[in-house]
Amino acid sequence: MTIRWKKIALALAVIVAGGAARLPVEQRHMESLRAQNLQEQPLGLSLRDDLGQSLFIATLGGFRSPVASIMELRSVTPWMQGDWGVVEECYAICTKLQPREEHYWDSRAWHQACNARDSYLWESTRTKANRELLAQQSVDNGIRILKEGVQRLPESWKLCSQLAWYSCMEENQQPDHAAAAELYAKAATLPGAPGVFRRQAVYQLTHLPEREREAWDKLLAFYHDPDNHLPSVDVGLLYLFFERKIHQRHPDVVLPPDLFRLFVPGTVLSNRDQARRTMLVESLKKRIKPDGIKVRGPQVTSPHFGP
Repeated sequence: MTIRWKKIALALAVIVAGGAARLPVEQRHMESLRAQNLQEQPLGLSLRDDLGQSLFIATLGGFRSPVASIMELRSVTPWMQGDWGVVEECYAICTKLQPREEHYWDSRAWHQACNARDSYLWESTRTKANRELLAQQSVDNGIRILKEGVQRLPESWKLCSQLAWYSCMEENQQPDHAAAAELYAKAATLPGAPGVFRRQAVYQLTHLPEREREAWDKLLAFYHDPDNHLPSVDVGLLYLFFERKIHQRHPDVVLPPDLFRLFVPGTVLSNRDQARRTMLVESLKKRIKPDGIKVRGPQVTSPHFGP
């Protein structure tokens, strides 16, 4: 072997050895980026069957976002036809292609927890028990989807608050108020979140007997804060005092005088106070005895955030 070929062989050996040593380091770095949601997960070959060859090639060429938009457009017809399985398949592809786009997670969950739920409740060909079972399964699917979305986008207050809402909304036959309180409290701490989530977290605590005193103290703080004193805060205090009878377990608990006087028999009230009392009584009745499962007609609007 000539000196020239020896040099070439040595250079190739150095390149191969360097590549072999570098490969595991790069793999660990790539896994770390994916764990931090800084790098997209590689697409599986199974996606080729869902997209078709042309769209799959387009995703490999870096056109994930346009392909996701195409899949969302494909969901419109089955959406209007009430084919919720196909709608879910389309949006599942969207979230695979664009896992950091909160719109796709929100819309995917909304179709299940709201549209599919209402569609099943409207079906006249099924028994009431089957309609309610399918409706609740749809709500559960929406919650499952948002849990995955929150895991992918932990800084999204919109997804976090929507997950809280679906967990406790009246249409959910198995509400989880503890989870909703935790999620609303978390959403309130995220960048850009509205302050309403702080109150929403406390409202959910009023449903938990083991945390009723915590809820009372926080509601009382809102009551004395002009920026947070809303009628819903008054209703929360009245609910704990008159319906849950918190004062029997905590004798030091008393309603604020301005609120208590509205409900003292024989008190002379102005027209404004009477109107306020009537509004609070009606709101309290709805709080104590909700209307039950709310059924809407088929929807073709956009998903909203929160109640």
